[in-house]
Amino acid sequence: MENILHIHRINKVKAVSHRFNLLELMVVILVIAIIAAFILSSISRAREYAMQTSCANNLHQISIAHQSYKAEYKYFPRPYSWLDDFSLIYPYTLSFNVFKCPGKYPKTKIEKMADLNGGTDYWVCTILEFHDLELNGPTAVDNPEDYPEYTADTTTTDSKVKFSAPKDKDLPSEDNGNQGIGNNIAAYFYDPSNPKFIRVAADKLKIPLVYDRYGPAHFKSINVGYIDDTRTGTMRDMCFIWTLDKQDTLFIDAVTPWPKL
Repeated sequence: MENILHIHRINKVKAVSHRFNLLELMVVILVIAIIAAFILSSISRAREYAMQTSCANNLHQISIAHQSYKAEYKYFPRPYSWLDDFSLIYPYTLSFNVFKCPGKYPKTKIEKMADLNGGTDYWVCTILEFHDLELNGPTAVDNPEDYPEYTADTTTTDSKVKFSAPKDKDLPSEDNGNQGIGNNIAAYFYDPSNPKFIRVAADKLKIPLVYDRYGPAHFKSINVGYIDDTRTGTMRDMCFIWTLDKQDTLFIDAVTPWPKL
């Protein structure tokens, strides 16, 4: 009888010991899962930092390209599509990859020069003042190529080029009443005489910039390149920089953090 009770006690202890070992195993698995989650999160953040750094390097290279262009021509490039055409600075980068943001999905394909006009992952703005060409016509600008619709007066001795008349139309008069209708000469269908445009333009940054097209691109922010000194930084919204909407029209707004494309 005593042997039977002893055997019963041993089996009971073994059963308790078995249950305890199973609990230990579950705790160990839980701890491993928590550690794995932290490691994966750290790896993911490290990957995001790497893409943000790579994007910032792209903007730095684009800023240098703008400075190189300016050193050669005495002014920043200003193609007709001045916000999203990088074709003029390609000779100073010789790489399509510079115009791709590694943080953008799906990945952008840039394989030819035509893709640099509206097909990159970045926007650039070197325009600090907007002239209403329809209302007044350009009277004094740094570069005649900025306004190919007008004929330059090469007889002037001023430091800035004067314009005489458009190539295919009469010079716009000051009372042609285009206010609020739209500027058909300039790209992106905006009117610098429109009161709303004037209010919004007053809130935009007045420094040459190149920046992410799709926001937020990196940690709820976008990368920005300051062309004047080629440094880079971040912005938490896009309220104070020029963007386009889905119709490739200038987005006249200074309160929307992330305009939808």
